[in-house]
Amino acid sequence: MADRAASLNADCHSAEIDRVALEDALRLEGADFFQAVSERPRLFSGVAFFISAAQMEQMRGVIVAVEEVIGLSGWDEGSVATGGTLSIGERKLKRPFAKGVFLGYDFHLNADGAHLIEINTNAGGAFLNALLLQSQKGAQMPGEAVAQENLEQVFLDMFRNEWRLERGDAPLQTIVVLDEQPQQQYLYPEFVLAQRMFGRAGILALIADLAELEARGDGLYCGGSKVDMIYNRLTDFSLQQHPALRSAHQDNQVVLTPHPRAYARYADKRNLVRLSDADALRAMGAADAAVAVRLLSRHRGADGRRPRPYGGLRTQSAGLRRRASLEFRRLRDARAQCRLRTQKTEQRRRIGGPVAGVVRYAVGEALFGVVEGHEEVFSN
Repeated sequence: MADRAASLNADCHSAEIDRVALEDALRLEGADFFQAVSERPRLFSGVAFFISAAQMEQMRGVIVAVEEVIGLSGWDEGSVATGGTLSIGERKLKRPFAKGVFLGYDFHLNADGAHLIEINTNAGGAFLNALLLQSQKGAQMPGEAVAQENLEQVFLDMFRNEWRLERGDAPLQTIVVLDEQPQQQYLYPEFVLAQRMFGRAGILALIADLAELEARGDGLYCGGSKVDMIYNRLTDFSLQQHPALRSAHQDNQVVLTPHPRAYARYADKRNLVRLSDADALRAMGAADAAVAVRLLSRHRGADGRRPRPYGGLRTQSAGLRRRASLEFRRLRDARAQCRLRTQKTEQRRRIGGPVAGVVRYAVGEALFGVVEGHEEVFSN
């Protein structure tokens, strides 16, 4: 399977997406939407990427192991002791109960398997992936497509579960998709897709900059409507630069997802050091199996370098992350072959780089998609 995957990844012709079908789907969203996507020409990759079943199983094991460790009673204490963004006061709060939407596990793939390189509490691209996947229903590609059906309902259920965890049976009426200068963001088209999805479900959805929120005695308002939930796309993960929003969240005036506590517990980069410390993991009570799986996932190969991307089971291409750089290039002569070039970049949110990968399969409650030559796993 692994050799088959490598062979497919070396040949664009085996995995070209149906661009006509994709463009038809984009046009159905309206002229303004199509124009916004056209202004971001590298938003969708033109070919698919393949991963093996063994790599998928390894990723499943790593995710289970990490979730076990983060669920231990000593994990939050360590977040404070290591200077993390989870303060002692926040650690004692019973709230938030919300898990945080689109929690992502990022993996580099190589011949040795899948290697966890990041946990991301602000993963983007799911709505774009759902649109691409729907447009490619008729595409014939090698491999097995195992994505969940009706991703829109999956996403809606995820947000409604966040609301239910915080507010019980109260009606969810208004959601704000929040970011700095949202219309200027490279992934702005997916904000529009999210807004339309909520609208079809009877939920008022607004796309807004933080400056458009108004703090009143009973909560936050946007455009005259009281805000029930904020789909948080800010990159100030701990909200240190946005004290008014942080206070509204801590005072339980609005349901915020994802939220600072999720970032502190999962995505703070210092957590990767803790997750790779076998003695510390055992001291917290982690099972030996969880320790072994976690340590295996950090392996970098005999030369000590980060593993290069690798592939197998089919995963079609679409936008997943703003900072990713995945390029498929075709040489122009008659013997043209595609070369896969992956390059990690540290882009700002408003600098548009190509993003690729589409949600193709699920493990438990996790949705997967390949991005930047490594795996992005959305979980809730």
